[in-house]
Amino acid sequence: MLDRIWQDLSADEFGTRQAGWNRLCSHAMQIHLALSEKQKNYLLERLSNEKVPDVRKSAIHCLFAIALRQPFGGTPMDSATPDVASWFWEPLHRRSAIFRGIDATRRRDEDAVIELARAFPRRDYPSTVFMRIPLSRPDWESRMDFEPKAVCLVGRLGIYGAQAVSAFESSSTRFYFPNQDRPDNLEPGDLDPRFHRIQQRNARNQALPAFITRQDEATRRRTDYALVQRYYDDVRGRFVIILAGSSGLGTLGAVDWSTHLEGLKFPMPEVGLKEKDMFEALIEVDAEPTEFPWHWHTRATRAIRVLAGNNLEWYPEEGEWGTRRPDLLRIRRAAGGLAEEVFSESDRDGRVFRDRSPPVRFVEAVYELTGGIPPATIQPDEWKGHLGVFQEILGNRTYRGRLREGLHDALSIDNASGQVTLTVPIQVMT
Repeated sequence: MLDRIWQDLSADEFGTRQAGWNRLCSHAMQIHLALSEKQKNYLLERLSNEKVPDVRKSAIHCLFAIALRQPFGGTPMDSATPDVASWFWEPLHRRSAIFRGIDATRRRDEDAVIELARAFPRRDYPSTVFMRIPLSRPDWESRMDFEPKAVCLVGRLGIYGAQAVSAFESSSTRFYFPNQDRPDNLEPGDLDPRFHRIQQRNARNQALPAFITRQDEATRRRTDYALVQRYYDDVRGRFVIILAGSSGLGTLGAVDWSTHLEGLKFPMPEVGLKEKDMFEALIEVDAEPTEFPWHWHTRATRAIRVLAGNNLEWYPEEGEWGTRRPDLLRIRRAAGGLAEEVFSESDRDGRVFRDRSPPVRFVEAVYELTGGIPPATIQPDEWKGHLGVFQEILGNRTYRGRLREGLHDALSIDNASGQVTLTVPIQVMT
């Protein structure tokens, strides 16, 4: 991510340079930036070469922020940081509890609990206790003789009762279970799309397409979805970790995936993760059935989306963290009717492109050719009167990089074929 900021600082457009300084300043206010002498000299060079007063002001503000966090000329702090796995599980080194549900009629999430116990042996996690919670009477508070600083729940909150939903659920996550209570007449192993689903929402709490568990009736092969989440409850002063699937298969997939985070070798984002930052992953798991409706042979487990902090997302194709892909693009037009700026509306609203730059004109052209309705594709021979801006973007690596950084696969270009793909709506601001 820092490499892209360096590119922005030397961009031709002053707006891009100023945005680069502002982003660098934001990073510096959150974490120590262990800058090399070469990087420091580069920043000072960019400042001395900057002629636009507003950009120069942003640069000076940024350099002061960096200097206050780590003085120029001093010895950089050790830039080595723990990986995401170490950060994710760190709360379990405190006085903590892992909840598992027990049921008189079935062996609930047995395989998932076994895998979790293998990952957190008592020798390495002496402050963590596994608590068996009877689901017929989930009075978990009366069973605890201490106030946990972290709670990990295996399975969706609803199985532990309304009290657990009230005590542990967060309204700030992107992904959530819209229905926590299992229908009374639903037999073990059967599916109900109203219950076996994970919903997603945007920053305005508007519902987005759901992920619904599905099963092939002939082969009984199932695809399920699960959540791996960590967040901090400021009111109660404790961390909450959720490992839960729409069905038992998803819960097993959530445990498998989360306990192998080290195997995935997620690096820490360059901006770091603060102790109380949120993390959530939407997991897809595919499996073959066994002779029992609550046991599965998992075939494949993968993360559909991995989100962290205020606005970060992991992009496996690029092998790095970046800003979250937007859910919606909005065009602001000037008085003359021409597009002037492009905003994204994702988990955090923000301006992506400005000053009627080529990326702004490119998004405008895509809107005019597709009506802003996804999914849509545009082939190279379909640009008609917009061919000029298409060729300008396709032939300029910097512009393509800015589109990729700001929009990711919301609006993407296949460099080999020239095909443009739109996956989110585009609207004109009124």
